[in-house]
Amino acid sequence: MALIEDGAPDRWQDLESSVARILTECGYDVELQKKVKLPGRGSRNVDVWADDHSSPPNAIAVECKRWARPATQTVVDAFRMVVGESGANTGLLVSWVSKREPLRRPLIRTSI
Repeated sequence: MALIEDGAPDRWQDLESSVARILTECGYDVELQKKVKLPGRGSRNVDVWADDHSSPPNAIAVECKRWARPATQTVVDAFRMVVGESGANTGLLVSWVSKREPLRRPLIRTSI
């Protein structure tokens, strides 16, 4: 199976940068660590925010996790709230199983 990226990211910042690069190559304007306002909840940082400035709007919020295990339901639920209230149309939770695990490929889950 062909992969988009060769090898595992060494740091979480590398995972974010890879996601940002892929979305940029797909024609999106990308911002790392974007602070988004949530009505009645203050603000939160989104790891990668991508917007193609189309009409109707098409914004993607991406949460990147480089953990030893897949993201928990609590993380998914919190991210779903951020996506729903930030103005994003789509949310992606990108998780990389660590090198200690036998599975060494990215796991991509949609949050909505």
